Amino acid sequence: KTFRMIEKPEVTFLPESHPYLALNVDGIISYDHEYPEETGVAEAKKIAGYVMSSYQGGCPPSYIAQVSAYLTGLKLPFARIALLEDGVRLHVRTLEAGMDEIKYMQEKIESVCPRFYQAVLDGKQVLAAAPKEQASSMLLEVIAEYSDILKVGSLSKDALDALAQEKRGAVLKGAEYDAILSAYAEAENSNKKAADKEAKAKNEIIELLIKNNAAAVEGTCYRAAYNKRFTFKNL
Repeated sequence: KTFRMIEKPEVTFLPESHPYLALNVDGIISYDHEYPEETGVAEAKKIAGYVMSSYQGGCPPSYIAQVSAYLTGLKLPFARIALLEDGVRLHVRTLEAGMDEIKYMQEKIESVCPRFYQAVLDGKQVLAAAPKEQASSMLLEVIAEYSDILKVGSLSKDALDALAQEKRGAVLKGAEYDAILSAYAEAENSNKKAADKEAKAKNEIIELLIKNNAAAVEGTCYRAAYNKRFTFKNL
């Protein structure tokens, strides 16, 4: 095994109908040289303004919380997080379900946010039926809870909104995204007729998120992180 082989697992992009997408899982590792018989989670993140040494274990606690939720709900044994530091240096953090920090997180997932825990354990039917926006909201709730538990400061509503907006911005780029946001803003400041536009704009955002999830982060530093550390195929 070489260093490069271990860090170049094969990631499968999932089709729109796949229930895992309800959790915003970035990708599923279909083959990894270090875990040849296992399936894992692939996640790409960027860290702005901080260095890896700022975090115990070299990874922000909120990211560990997010991946812990995936490993718990999907019952998968490992995950690779590609972390792009300040848009330049790239690191890969491997998390295994058996790690003490993951076990701790999993206990908190069940005790602190049982609604989310039960939603993911209820299986594929629940995930497939859940609106993507609702599932994303539940995941952000989990991350916020863990930030407080780990004494790194709970995320404020503004921080959660910014995180959600960042996710949308990475997926929906250019005029298409701007047009939807414009329609959404216009709807917020109008009457009942505009409220219908608001609902339509929200639905369009959700549809585009689902539609574009497989190639969600094309042209962004997330995609750059993926390309350097993962190889791809479509399911």
